[in-house]
Amino acid sequence: IPWIGEFQTDYGSYPRVCASLFPAGQSGLPYGFSLFNAIGSDTGVTFLYLLAMLSGLALVLGYRTRVATFCCWLLGSSLYYRCPLINPASDAEVLLCLFFGFFLPWGERWSLDNPSSTEAEPTDVRLVPPQAAVLGWRIQVAALYITAAFSKTSLHWGNGTATYVALRSDAWSSWLGRWIAEILAQHPDFSCRLTGFVVFLEFLLPFLLL
Repeated sequence: IPWIGEFQTDYGSYPRVCASLFPAGQSGLPYGFSLFNAIGSDTGVTFLYLLAMLSGLALVLGYRTRVATFCCWLLGSSLYYRCPLINPASDAEVLLCLFFGFFLPWGERWSLDNPSSTEAEPTDVRLVPPQAAVLGWRIQVAALYITAAFSKTSLHWGNGTATYVALRSDAWSSWLGRWIAEILAQHPDFSCRLTGFVVFLEFLLPFLLL
């Protein structure tokens, strides 16, 4: 929220005229579709942000779940293409999961759309989602873990100190992580085994999901 004016308005460091000159995210397209490209003022961009947050809240609560899923995907994609210079790969993964989730009956369990969903409904045809959508969603999540496992080829992963180094990172770790890192520093053998277990788990999870 504090950086809305800096990256999404015409008064910051990345106005809309600049957005049309760079590839849109990881797609390689010169100009991606974005609702944010239609608005350059602080008020308009803030309004779209509020819509995105309300859509996310509705999705979490399960209120008008399918509509909320579509709105989250549309507004998330719009935000992604508006400022490609600050996009992490994780944003693209979330958008893909939202896309496949649109075809899934997310609102049929534990949601405001279906408050009686705690009761057993073994014959309810609404709970049988399209198999292609289920497979697509699972592949996206599985690919996240399997590619993460294959990418762990640096020195720290090889010598078993990666978990300790990650927990000591000033950029990513919290006080709790740094406290755990101090404990791992006193038990290097356990730290090495924990690092290996992380890689093993990332190889195993995709098979459990599929």
